[in-house]
Formats: sequence, C-alpha cells, structure tokens
Amino acid sequence: MKNKKHFNLSLILLALAFLIILVSLVFMPERVPIHYDFEGNIDNYGSKYVYLAIPGSALLVWIFLHLIARFAYKEKPENQKLIYLTSACVNFVFIILEIIFVALAFVKGDKKPIDNIIYPILNVALGISFIIIGNFLPKLTKNKLIGLRTPWSLYNDNTWNISQRYGGYILVGIGFILIIATIFVSGIYNFIVLLSCLFLMTVLALLFSYLVYKKEKAKETE
Repeated sequence: MKNKKHFNLSLILLALAFLIILVSLVFMPERVPIHYDFEGNIDNYGSKYVYLAIPGSALLVWIFLHLIARFAYKEKPENQKLIYLTSACVNFVFIILEIIFVALAFVKGDKKPIDNIIYPILNVALGISFIIIGNFLPKLTKNKLIGLRTPWSLYNDNTWNISQRYGGYILVGIGFILIIATIFVSGIYNFIVLLSCLFLMTVLALLFSYLVYKKEKAKETE
C-alpha cells in the first residue's frame, strides 16, 4: 500500500481514541455529565457509555476518508497522503476533546469551566491541524473531490496548482491565528474567533481562486 505510514498514523490515533475511552470507563462514575451550556453549567446527565460516541464518530470519519483514499485515489499518492493526514488530524482533534470531557467527568460540582477549557484547546488543536494540512495542500493533483475546489480553480492545471498553493498559505495562516488568539481571547470568544476564521478562510479561498482564474484567462487573450 502506498502511503502506508500515513495510513498507519491515522489508524494508531483512532485506536488511541478508543483506548482512552475504554480505560476511562473502568474508573468513571456510572452517571456523568453529557451536556453543558455555554457558561459551563451541566444541564444533562447520562450513562458513562455515551462517551463511546466520541471515538465512534472518529471511526465513522476514518472509514469514510479511508474508502475515499483507497478507491478514489488509488493511483494518486499525493492526494491519498493528504486524505490520510486529514484523517489523522481529525482523530487528533477527537482525542483532545475526549480527554477534556473525560477529565471533566471526574470533577465534582455542577459548574465546570468548560468555556475556558474546551474552546481555547479546541482552537489550538484545529490550528495545528490546519497548519499540517496547509503544508500538504499545494501537492494535490487536480481532482473534483478534495482540495480548494471551485469552478475557477478547476479551469486548468495552472489555476489548480496556484489555487492550492494559495489555499495552503491560507490554511497555515488561519491555523496560526487560531493558536495565537487563545493567548489574548478567553472563554466562548474563542469560538467566535473560530467561526470568524472559517468565514475568512472561505472568502479568501474563493477570492484567490477567482483572481488566479482571471489572470489565466487574461494570458489566453494576449
């Protein structure tokens, strides 16, 4: 199998996600918090086995991405590599989230400081993932399934390659913004930063791919 080490990395992280939950279930109380409001107040309790949904969700994503990599991009190793790395990053984020929720399950009291724990740590985890993916995005070969796909980036090979390079820069930049913002922003405002960054990323990606397309069209008419 091509990209075996990247496949193995995603598989190891998936196994780790299950291992963390299974070990934690042995020591966890039978009833645990399963939902919090935005201020960190527990508003619902349930069985500890509900936490199996976290690695279960990671498994579904892993299967979906693996099937794409295995069958859609069998002969395109660079595209396959990015999918496996994306899968590994997704599993990494799931692991971070489940560690937080498992740790909070052992904390007594009806109010937990989740706004100052989950949002900043989630942004850091996503920021790291964006930086990793952004570094590999420019290596994607042209396709209609993954990458910075717009009608403009798909116009020809040149618009595709340049758009992916700009897309990589955008992802890396947004990743650093998310990480650095946690130093200056507290609580739920980190979530607002995340939403703002995702919106900015979408706008910039569309804008740059369009500008690349317009430049390419201008060359053809010269």
